[in-house]
Amino acid sequence: MTYSVLLAASYDLKIHAFDLSQGTSLSEFEIANSQANRIYPYMGHKFYVATYNYVFQYDYYSRTKKPNISIVAHDGNVTDLKFNQTCLITCGNDKKIMIWDRSCQLQSKIEVGTTMNSLELLPSGSHCIVACENGTIQTFDIRKTENGCIQKLSISSKPVRSIALSSDSLTLVAATHDGKAISYSVANETLAENYRISTTKEVQTKCSISPDSHFFVTGAADNTAKIWDLKTGELKNSCFGGGNQEWVWDLKFTADSQKLVTGSSDGTCRIWDVASGNLLMEMPRLEKCISALTLIDVCNYNV
Repeated sequence: MTYSVLLAASYDLKIHAFDLSQGTSLSEFEIANSQANRIYPYMGHKFYVATYNYVFQYDYYSRTKKPNISIVAHDGNVTDLKFNQTCLITCGNDKKIMIWDRSCQLQSKIEVGTTMNSLELLPSGSHCIVACENGTIQTFDIRKTENGCIQKLSISSKPVRSIALSSDSLTLVAATHDGKAISYSVANETLAENYRISTTKEVQTKCSISPDSHFFVTGAADNTAKIWDLKTGELKNSCFGGGNQEWVWDLKFTADSQKLVTGSSDGTCRIWDVASGNLLMEMPRLEKCISALTLIDVCNYNV
């Protein structure tokens, strides 16, 4: 039997593990140097964390609750990371994409020329899309260290904060700083715009697509996560976290696409029903802001 665990990184320089079904606190993992920018699940009970210029690997079952692997990945903040079959790919505000082998040895790097905020890998495993601070989304062939950009779209005068790729790899959603969400169809490593919508009048922080590819969600500085129909862009539900002016920094659908988890600047992770938009549960409130979250499945809580 497996159990779902919510991992939430906080500005207290820890990653807090919660029982997703009961809402109880399970354990804490040390970060020590800076808040986490991204948490990426890996092989069930392991996970990678991007924090300042480091990438750490943790094992949920580790008794020390400290990283098993530590690499200095970039000259500035590591903003995102993904895996393909053979490599770890990272991006950062040093304007570089880094490609690492499975032993975390640097293989190559790509100079992009602008800070990147988000990264997605295409099914080929050799192409990635990055969301950039200069308002572009760019597609790269990561096998090439020079002249590897195969498509560059200028989509906003403001930064592109987040991108998300559907599980069927047919749709990409981009979320811009000024509250626009843009849907693209993906074919042969090329993007074609489907629609664009206005999601908020506040700063937009993140987007994510449900595993069943039916919905996407956007988070913003109005303490709201909004659930949209992925095919049409129609608003389905708004999940409002309360009256205070808080920021929703990260959000994640559960594997069955029926629930949504959000993490906010008030230190609270909330679980919502996707179909109704109703709040189902709040995790114990942390003292400081939630900066990143993810979900993993484990066989045993008590380690």
